[in-house]
Amino acid sequence: MEVKMNTDLALRFRKPGKWLVLGVILSAASPHTAVSQIVELQYSAVWSGSGVTATGAITFNSNINTYNPGDYLSSISGIISSLSITVTGDSNPAYNGTFGISDYSDVNWDTGGSTLNSSLGDLKPQFGSGGEFGLIGYGINAPESDPLQLPFTITTGGGVGTTLTLQSLSPVPEPEEWAAIASTGLLAFAIWHRRSRKASKA
Repeated sequence: MEVKMNTDLALRFRKPGKWLVLGVILSAASPHTAVSQIVELQYSAVWSGSGVTATGAITFNSNINTYNPGDYLSSISGIISSLSITVTGDSNPAYNGTFGISDYSDVNWDTGGSTLNSSLGDLKPQFGSGGEFGLIGYGINAPESDPLQLPFTITTGGGVGTTLTLQSLSPVPEPEEWAAIASTGLLAFAIWHRRSRKASKA
């Protein structure tokens, strides 16, 4: 029986196209471990009408699940490998611009006891009570968080300008995740194409 099953399997995948489909299945099913995790940030002013906004992206040293759940007040390099935040619309021109990791000293990351799921998209609503994401700078012009302010906020001008609220904290799919998505789509197309050919011959 085992010999017959192996023979049938070999005959079924004797064409190169069938081997491609098999490879797609294995690729989509294989586990992937991300070395780093990019997360996009979106802030807007606490008081509507001011027009001040901030957008950016940070790259965690490891997949977001490494710090999940967790409560860290760490040096910036302990958790984040790169960071970029762009502020626009502030009445003080010095507070506008793009700021990088060298403008910050520490990061405050506290999931509030919750386990975040990066596959669900925006992480902010998943933080538990008392959760916080904040950036502590060197007090010059880069927007930074103040522990005495509301959680999930930054204030332009090194903490003396306009206070902005974090609207979203959204993970960007890793390349291997895109590959898995593409592989699944390719597999679906291959199955559809095969059935279509059978239907046309019927």
